[in-house]
Amino acid sequence: MKINSKITAGLIAAGLISAASVANASSTYLDSGSGITYQVVYVTGSSAFRATFETLCATNSGGLFVGGPTKTQGSGVPNATSAAFWGVLNDGSGTHYIIDVDFTGSEAGLAALHEANITYQPDYTLSGAPSSPSTVRLPNTPDPSGFVDPATGNANVTAWADIAFSDTSKAVSFSKNIGLTEYGNVAIIPFYVMKGYYNNPSQAWLDMNNIATVQMPYFFAAGKELANYFTGKQAETQPVYYIGRNEGSGTRANYTLQAGFLPPRAFTQYVPSSSTYVNDASGNPVLTLNGSSWGSTIHSLGLGYEGWESGSKVAGTLNWDSSTLENGAGAIVVGVVGISDASGAPNATAINVDGYAENDGNIIDGAYSVYGYEHMNGRVTPTSQGVAVANTVLAQLPNYWPASYSDSGHSAVIDPSQMNAGKSQTSVGYPTQ
Repeated sequence: MKINSKITAGLIAAGLISAASVANASSTYLDSGSGITYQVVYVTGSSAFRATFETLCATNSGGLFVGGPTKTQGSGVPNATSAAFWGVLNDGSGTHYIIDVDFTGSEAGLAALHEANITYQPDYTLSGAPSSPSTVRLPNTPDPSGFVDPATGNANVTAWADIAFSDTSKAVSFSKNIGLTEYGNVAIIPFYVMKGYYNNPSQAWLDMNNIATVQMPYFFAAGKELANYFTGKQAETQPVYYIGRNEGSGTRANYTLQAGFLPPRAFTQYVPSSSTYVNDASGNPVLTLNGSSWGSTIHSLGLGYEGWESGSKVAGTLNWDSSTLENGAGAIVVGVVGISDASGAPNATAINVDGYAENDGNIIDGAYSVYGYEHMNGRVTPTSQGVAVANTVLAQLPNYWPASYSDSGHSAVIDPSQMNAGKSQTSVGYPTQ
């Protein structure tokens, strides 16, 4: 492999930097084995859209490569956090491309497009946190560090992204004042509101089958309510706790908007008392699970902006038995997760919103309102290679959508053209379009 830059090549030759640490947007690689020069475009952002995008990259017909990719690196495709796809871009140019992906989250993805740090305060009381009043950087801002090295297949390249997908509009993000290139809405992203697993369920757990939108501002802000707030049965006084994402999350932005607030907005959220911080590859402390059960007590993240970095952590904790909480008296735990992340919580149960269940029909008709608009964005001054890939996504994505949707289906993404209802761009808590 050779990076096509005289300055970079000189630094590498001098041993001052490594090839794995200098990948800029739209790098050029020469595959010494095939003699083919590849344009490399780096894609990041929303984990909720990764399976759809990687399916477009991996498919043999109607995808982003002519006849499909000639090589794929990365495990878990089409739902890998990091992967790379090689082939001839399906835009009629005959140009060879590597599409290199590292899905880090919506806000981190947008920040990576203009190399901006997002910082926040950790919960100083948990193990592994820095001393107060230190702030920490949101992981993967400004540059994601898990892109695949085409030479080795290792996810160790830090790169300035060309394209980022976001579950909400840039207009309600940390990057709202940055003139990023906007390629438009590419999908609808549904979310489940779920109650966590409860072994031998209490009556309150059984009765809690709905949350009203008007209850969300109070519940999210407090992070804790009694079950009778949701069930209307005064005798049901079990606590109901909210668990959620940190402020770098598109999912969090969506439930903030759902509650009628503009992001960023402080909420009280909860985690297992055994939670700790561990340092990421950049030495940045990230909240993580430590154990595989709730235990007997629950911890309040009272600073207002901290939470799980990943939707999989929300799903993982929803999957734990909450009857062990409150020293065995039990509690109900509620969280919001994307449809794909919900597979990590097979013991949890989806609940209705405003009396309607999550399904394709209710989302398409506007009855179930917990969904977001998936946006595709590019750098302020996009490279020609980044524009070529973005335009190919817009041209080929319609091949992915089914001809119709089942009213009872639970699609992780929905074709925007199928929607019979939308969310206003001017009302309180928006725009999301």
